[in-house]
Amino acid sequence: MSLLTKYLLHKSTGTPTMMTNLYPFLLGDAAVRHERIESFPPVDKQPENHILVAHCGYMGVIPTSFATDWTLRPKVAGDRGRQRVGHRRPPARGPGDAGQAPRGHDRMTVAEGEIVKYVQFPGSDCLNGGVIRVRDGHKLMNSLASHHYLLMTGHSLREIQWVGKVFGLRVEEI
Repeated sequence: MSLLTKYLLHKSTGTPTMMTNLYPFLLGDAAVRHERIESFPPVDKQPENHILVAHCGYMGVIPTSFATDWTLRPKVAGDRGRQRVGHRRPPARGPGDAGQAPRGHDRMTVAEGEIVKYVQFPGSDCLNGGVIRVRDGHKLMNSLASHHYLLMTGHSLREIQWVGKVFGLRVEEI
């Protein structure tokens, strides 16, 4: 569902879109243990409104349209294989949206946020990740149905609402 929604949003809005895992700081130790890191990265204020984004060792499988350049890196994340994967460096910090694939096939959730920094945890399942600040981390936590979410550059809530109307999806801002 995430990949189908990614294709739909990217083709409908023209906005670079990628899939990653969201680990709200409010999740605490469960997320930290899953990525095999000691703790969430420090943030200036309001840690409850921050999210670590990481997927299979890196920030995610970043498409060319989302990246500034790329290099080949070994696959990580425990013992999930020995293949090599392409890793692309994401764009500079700034505004972005986190959206989830349709839940129950009738609605989508969107949270506007901002990429505030990139982090690295050598020797973990999160070699490279990102930190996103959202308006209301508690509201986001109450809306999560999965850890797979889509990230888009910029803010596209209005465009996503139009896409929702075309496809009969209710779009909820979180």
